[in-house]
Amino acid sequence: MGRDGAALVFLDSDRLAQDRAAGRDPEIVEGCEQLQLVYLDVNLEGLLVRLHNGCETQFVTAHDARRRLLRLWPEYRKPMPAWALAKRFVLADLRRASKHDRFLRDALILIGLLPRA
Repeated sequence: MGRDGAALVFLDSDRLAQDRAAGRDPEIVEGCEQLQLVYLDVNLEGLLVRLHNGCETQFVTAHDARRRLLRLWPEYRKPMPAWALAKRFVLADLRRASKHDRFLRDALILIGLLPRA
């Protein structure tokens, strides 16, 4: 793990059962005690939907997330470069969405972007 004491791993919650069935349970891998697992409800596109102002409580299904995101952000393409995400979203968007998503909130606390409650 190097100089850091922990690492974040972002996982799509809608794939968890499929991964476990295939023998890839992220909660029992070697070294998991040093990992902070962050489950994205429902997936990355769903999180990006919730980062838009007024959408923070909208937990859309994986099936609908991409379509919904494209309505909010027609230029979205997967994978989006970091500069495009930084241009689109600010820390306030993450903080606002984290009020409704405990996994996102835990990740922001771990990396120091939110104070410990």
